[in-house]
Amino acid sequence: MTPKNKNTWSARGKLNAGDSILDKFFFIFLILNATGLFRFIAPVLGVRIKYVSLAILLFNCLYLVARSKHVFPFLLHGWRTPLLAFMLLIWPFLTILYAPAFDLREVGLQLYFFTLFTATVIYIRLNGLTAMYHMLTLSLVITVIGMSLSMMAPQLFEPVANLANTRAVQQGRPIGFFMQPNRLVLSLCLLFVAWFALSPRKTVIKETAAVIVFLGLVLLTGSRAGVLVGAGIVSILLFHNWPKRILQGRLIITGTLVVVCVAIGVIGLRIYLTSISGEAVRYSNFDLLARIESIASFKFVQGDNITDDKSLKQRFSAQAKYMEYICQKPILGYGFHSSLYYRKKEERFSLSAHSQALTYAFEYGVFYPAVLFFLMASFYWKRGRRFIQHNLNTNCISQFVAVILVLFVYTSVMEHRVFYIVLGLFWAILQYQKPLFAQRKL
Repeated sequence: MTPKNKNTWSARGKLNAGDSILDKFFFIFLILNATGLFRFIAPVLGVRIKYVSLAILLFNCLYLVARSKHVFPFLLHGWRTPLLAFMLLIWPFLTILYAPAFDLREVGLQLYFFTLFTATVIYIRLNGLTAMYHMLTLSLVITVIGMSLSMMAPQLFEPVANLANTRAVQQGRPIGFFMQPNRLVLSLCLLFVAWFALSPRKTVIKETAAVIVFLGLVLLTGSRAGVLVGAGIVSILLFHNWPKRILQGRLIITGTLVVVCVAIGVIGLRIYLTSISGEAVRYSNFDLLARIESIASFKFVQGDNITDDKSLKQRFSAQAKYMEYICQKPILGYGFHSSLYYRKKEERFSLSAHSQALTYAFEYGVFYPAVLFFLMASFYWKRGRRFIQHNLNTNCISQFVAVILVLFVYTSVMEHRVFYIVLGLFWAILQYQKPLFAQRKL
């Protein structure tokens, strides 16, 4: 008899020795994708980052070929999975017929995202959620280490920054494994939602500590949007099964501890930043401190009001141009990755829309983001959601849906590899919940 409170998940069936080796390699590749570490392989090998990405794409394809007996049943299951496959692969590729240019790299990247998502689902189906929990734990540890290194010694990232045609410091903020601060906080939020969902034994102490550390890490990225999204994730997380938790006193204890710790942290941080305000380095090349101070003072715009924020004005201006061109061609759009093409040429606009919904509406027509939005939202109404959240003891599906819909509107979330890994995790849980939870030991 197994001891109590040791929750494990496993899939049905056993893998032979060859399959086990292949899955171990894929485990490593998942970490490389989830952390952005694959970029650091390029300087070691003396090659471009795109060649490393190509090698991972080929491995994804090899993995899917080796697991072909599981792939086709998955892709043909129900109506959501075939529709998602069509949205991720077929629909974008059809628009190549009228796109302004053919970019082989972007075609390969789209195929990369699709194979990464599909392979993640199959990996979880065969290896269970415990393996995925270990992967997410390692990825978060590596990410925290990368954040620390990027803040203490951003010059260490110069070789990778040169290969990526960027800088070791962007907008005054040091960059790490994810190359950009906003990309970092987006990935950090997705990894946390997935990790906490699979985390066993969610005690008051563990839950409180995880939330406080997560909010602290988000603050250190200097991302205003990231802080708001992180606060939203924590709010939804804490109110899981709130009537019962209030009666037990757990919600009050956890909420009070989080508020007190955050208040102490913010006050201490403001005192520290005030004490070093005279250092020239702070404003010359380390604007991260100024951003953190602004957030700690609850100022989420630059200047006295939103109209004085230059970055927001530029973003709104770019979005207005996107909407203008979308209205001119709303049904078909302008073709596969046409927004990137026009930005490079600076023919119609020079800035990103900072909105996946607007970008996809421009490229594939207004129906594409509408259908994708509906598909993501359907997660919440899918049968079995309550069963899953009860077994995982967290409202992870609610967190995931809320975060994805917000990020879909306000960021370019679907251009990040970690999105497809986390999407694959929750898709696998929703589709294979019975076999994944069948052997859960109590």
